[in-house]
Amino acid sequence: MSDERPSAGTGAAPPGVTRDAWLGVEVRHLQALAAIAREGSFREAAESLGYVQSAISQQIAQLERLVDTRLIERSRGSAAVDLTPAGRLLLEHVEEILARYARAGSELAALSAGRAGRLRVGVLPSVAGRVLPRVLLRFAEECPDVQVVPSESAADAELLDELAAGELDLAFCELPLPEGELACTELLEDPLLLLVPADHPLARRGGAATAADLAGLELVAYGRWRGQRTALDWLAARGVEPTVAFSSDHNESVQTLVAAGTGVALAPYLAVDAAHPGTALVPLEGAPARIVALAWRSGEDAELSPAANAFRVVARAVCHELAGAMLPPPR
Repeated sequence: MSDERPSAGTGAAPPGVTRDAWLGVEVRHLQALAAIAREGSFREAAESLGYVQSAISQQIAQLERLVDTRLIERSRGSAAVDLTPAGRLLLEHVEEILARYARAGSELAALSAGRAGRLRVGVLPSVAGRVLPRVLLRFAEECPDVQVVPSESAADAELLDELAAGELDLAFCELPLPEGELACTELLEDPLLLLVPADHPLARRGGAATAADLAGLELVAYGRWRGQRTALDWLAARGVEPTVAFSSDHNESVQTLVAAGTGVALAPYLAVDAAHPGTALVPLEGAPARIVALAWRSGEDAELSPAANAFRVVARAVCHELAGAMLPPPR
């Protein structure tokens, strides 16, 4: 039978110390050892920790019994004490352990206060391009230890399903919300505009277009944008039903196709590049604006976390500032 001892990497306890004994070591024991090493006496160690001296003596005695090793050299006739070689060895680990406890406490406090953690946010492409970067920049200044993980979808119905399932913490969406346990904060009104080629007669004419101006025009439509149906219903109520020439879920593709003369588009302002040289934005008289909101789960088992609430406040502030620039510049 070999008398070779297990290496430290096996996690085995030192000779004479059982695993069960080590499990009895408490943080207060380690704090007492660190205080004695720092202060040099039982009396001053007790004062620094807010204990009576006898309590420190008991904690060190318990620790020495648990590790089955003398840790403190007690000199006769002197109040000063020193650590044994075993005590100094253990102190190296104690300082690391206590530092880890302190960091854990700080991180948990930050998480509870909304200053740390992970926030999963669903976002529409138009919001991802024009709103989210500003929100993330300001949110990072206020909550630098919160990691925001965006998830993009062209259909906010998908985002809201993920939100209801607990797969997202927040989601940018359009109103109205579907029935269910969802709550929201309204962020801004995004005007519906007519996107036409730069040389189109409606662009040269200037001023706002009416629903009647779209009669006979072909449309480049957004495939999964929920507001597209609302826009088409608005035209149909006025006797205009344009032919859909092409559908796409990508904002850039819609604008590029309009610039190429494939058709015109009914587009929310945030979805288009107002400076695109091949297209022009024309206001639509009486057209319904889409209402962009930030939604979260509600109900008895759902509560907006501090981090999510901080994000909501920042998003509202940013969108309030953006609201004043939601119309194209005059032509």
